[in-house]
Amino acid sequence: MICFVDIEHPKAFETPEARQRHVGSRFDIAQRLEEASGDLCYVQHYRRLSADKLLRHGVKAVAISGNSTDWWDYDFDEFKELFRFIRGLTVPTIGFCGGHQLIGMACGAKADAMRPLNPGEEDRMAGYHPGMFKESGFFDVEIVRPDPLLEGFGPTVNVCESHYWEIKELPGEFLLLASTPECRVQAFRHKDRPLYGTQFHPEAYDDDHPQGRQILRNFFEKVVGLG
Repeated sequence: MICFVDIEHPKAFETPEARQRHVGSRFDIAQRLEEASGDLCYVQHYRRLSADKLLRHGVKAVAISGNSTDWWDYDFDEFKELFRFIRGLTVPTIGFCGGHQLIGMACGAKADAMRPLNPGEEDRMAGYHPGMFKESGFFDVEIVRPDPLLEGFGPTVNVCESHYWEIKELPGEFLLLASTPECRVQAFRHKDRPLYGTQFHPEAYDDDHPQGRQILRNFFEKVVGLG
């Protein structure tokens, strides 16, 4: 069993239409995780997450979603328990985008916006935090350290980006795996535990950009031992 942790703030799906879109998107990602792992996947919102639930379900791996809500809209007192949960995870875990930032913050990393746009610079997502630089679309990400997660690629991997925040500096117990010129911490892993984060979205692959699928398969096959 795989657990896909949904970290989206409830304010993002307050209307029935927004909730329907949200549930649909999480279902689609869960299906992709099932395809990559060859195992069943259940979706659990972060507010209902517990180590006991993982144990009862026999969870073999955890994937943590991204989020569209800004971090300042969350209650970080509420996050204290979630941070303890992340720090205590022993099963292989990977965070995507916001989940990657969440893992970093739980372990002491600072996360913040990348930077303001320079004069005349194109705004790739003009309706989302105008004036701030974003990585949006499919980008080549440089692999800076060999790792099972990124096996089978050349010096770069082409993956989906959709963010304007980043991890500014990794804590000492993490290793940098991948980078772009604008966002240094594109992927990391813990030195001693199977704990990974990707600022990009490997789960958002498509037929023209399929390499994210292989990253998911690498995680489940080479890190988790499934498939």
